[in-house]
Amino acid sequence: AELLKPVGYATACIGKWHLGDQREFLPTAQGFDTYFGIPYSNDMGPAAEGAKSNPGQPLPTRAAAGAPGGSAAANDEVGIRGSGQPPLPLLEDDKVIGRVRAEEQFTVTRQYTARAVEFIRDHKSGPFFLYLPHTAVHFPLYPSDDFRGKSPNGLIGDWAEEVDWSVGQVLDALREHELDDNTLVIFTSDNGGALNHGSNNHPLRGSKAQTFEGGIRVCTVAWWPGKVPADTSTDAITTMMDILPTFAKLAGAEVPSDRKIDGVDIWPVLAGGAEATPPRNDFFYFRGLDLQAVRQGPWKLHLALPDAARGAPKGRPRPQLFHLGDDIGEQRDVAAANPDVVTKLQKLAQSMSDDLGLEGIGPGCRAIGRVSHAQPLIHLDGTVRADAVAKVTKFP
Repeated sequence: AELLKPVGYATACIGKWHLGDQREFLPTAQGFDTYFGIPYSNDMGPAAEGAKSNPGQPLPTRAAAGAPGGSAAANDEVGIRGSGQPPLPLLEDDKVIGRVRAEEQFTVTRQYTARAVEFIRDHKSGPFFLYLPHTAVHFPLYPSDDFRGKSPNGLIGDWAEEVDWSVGQVLDALREHELDDNTLVIFTSDNGGALNHGSNNHPLRGSKAQTFEGGIRVCTVAWWPGKVPADTSTDAITTMMDILPTFAKLAGAEVPSDRKIDGVDIWPVLAGGAEATPPRNDFFYFRGLDLQAVRQGPWKLHLALPDAARGAPKGRPRPQLFHLGDDIGEQRDVAAANPDVVTKLQKLAQSMSDDLGLEGIGPGCRAIGRVSHAQPLIHLDGTVRADAVAKVTKFP
């Protein structure tokens, strides 16, 4: 948004943000003209208000859910956790306009969709960038009444069907306003599905928060009639980091040259499919600040296999090597038969020590954004921070 806005694009973020809820970090301070949504995951609220359980499960009282304090409510680099988390706010730009309890969770997908269609309608006469990161299908799972019980795959399937409906509404809006031939739409995900919440990543191994392919590799669809060839696909290594330079190139915006940009322009891949030259051959798999695996071409080396249950490294066991071209499910360790490949990939991993680092913050990392004396937008007692409340809103 910061790159597209100066070249004439109207910009909107609708949905989950999760890059900081303080005013300095909100979408409206990062190039977006407007924002509507929950500024983090929908499970980051009090258990008594439905943020820790699926619908149909009894909600604990605040007392039963636990009082704030202790390690569960620790406020450190990963934020406030557990029973110390404040109520979920619904934001309009940088102001709180609502409080998201269980009942409100059911309506977020429809609200996001309505806002997205409205934004397209209001900006149909000029270039626009719409970022629509759905709260669905993150746990807890809250499909609306029209979709609950409609799929064979439980609540997660119901909510996936509602997201499918939402995407249809957005595409219909583009067609209605005759924008479909002049608009690139990318539908993707930020990580693999969480197996403990009903996802199915078959045939990939692993779950969300792991560096197996099931935690990292996601389905992505690019749609632009007449520009992105139908019925094509690619095995090229592409990432969410590529969105920025790709969109900048298409929009005629300049990518910053005063910092390292890890993404690359993948428009040749989107436009050319399997015939395009792969944009990269190497990839580094981080979990948080720890490098756990590296890939070069089809070869992937796990430096420390994630624990199957928690996704945390089990010390440093022997490396395990997989050939993703022959074994996308990472089932057959072929390290013993390919010692030269193991050595080569170990050297590739070591090359990251002078950049992002192998464990912890490396020399190539920029400083983490911080705000002194950060405060929740809505406090546990339900009061709203004075500078974050919209004057027209009343809170119970």
